[in-house]
Amino acid sequence: MRSPTPRFSILLPVFNGERYVRESIDSVLAQTHTDFELLIWDDGSTDTSRAILATYRDSRIRQFTNAHNIGLFRTLNAAIGKARGELVRLWAQDDRMKPDCLAVEHEFWEQHPQIDMSYCQRDIIDADSTLVRSAPYDGTPEILTPDLVAQISFYHGSMPSNISTVVLRRSVFLRIGLFREDLWVAADFEFWVRLSEQRLTGFIRRALLDLRAHQGQFSRQREVGVIFIRETRPIFTQLLARFPEELRPYARQYARWHQHVLHLHHGLRALFSGQLAIAYDTFRETRKDDNLAVLLCLWLLTGNGRWFKKPPRFHLPTPTCVQELSDAHDATR
Repeated sequence: MRSPTPRFSILLPVFNGERYVRESIDSVLAQTHTDFELLIWDDGSTDTSRAILATYRDSRIRQFTNAHNIGLFRTLNAAIGKARGELVRLWAQDDRMKPDCLAVEHEFWEQHPQIDMSYCQRDIIDADSTLVRSAPYDGTPEILTPDLVAQISFYHGSMPSNISTVVLRRSVFLRIGLFREDLWVAADFEFWVRLSEQRLTGFIRRALLDLRAHQGQFSRQREVGVIFIRETRPIFTQLLARFPEELRPYARQYARWHQHVLHLHHGLRALFSGQLAIAYDTFRETRKDDNLAVLLCLWLLTGNGRWFKKPPRFHLPTPTCVQELSDAHDATR
């Protein structure tokens, strides 16, 4: 008889995932650590995903269905409400867990009971499941303080990169709330930042999963870039406010040379490809943060950051290798 309180509740939202969802589910069911439940929540799929899901009879699986598509974060919030495990492990329909993923995460949480969130390294595979990039060395500490999370997140964006790498203590949702449902793209980033304000974050240096990169991903749609700029603006403002005061002027310069130039580049790509409405919206959003003429000069002078990069500058409570930290996060963006 299975425990009513498993160690892990694995949450798998599914929407039109027929190509990869079976591979994703099978990788979970093949874990060497077996104390888990798998909550699969179909978010109004219109392909054969539901028929695929109906073929599973494993006692560890609980299945739910939305009558129509309500979006990733509303679905995740509904699944969190049904979770029974001590730890909530987020998962995705495109990716594959390595067989010892849960075992390593279980051991890490046993060794570091002070954390409320962890994320891990990942290898990158393509649409045909071929390895295209192994996880690089990352010198980030195993335990990250709120100050360090704020600085890394400001310079490099969402630290986990993808929800598939994340484990959360279920009790945190009672303390700080759920994912914001008014955010379409950045609700996960906003949640990590909110959680990290006063809590410790853990980082597992081993690659515990295969993260799939393919053209059908939501994040690769060009119109998503405009939403990302709009939704992350207040998040970066909050992160900057957590910086030591003496470091904020430099951080603003860094944002101009990197984030703002990248936003301009996104608009230029849309313009050159004839997507005029997306280009207009991108330039309009970018102009709220910076001067477009200045950004265009920086874009030309630096080759969109390829020829010259302004290095991040950290103020840390304990010594760390800043160069290793910076290089590692740039390599995994």
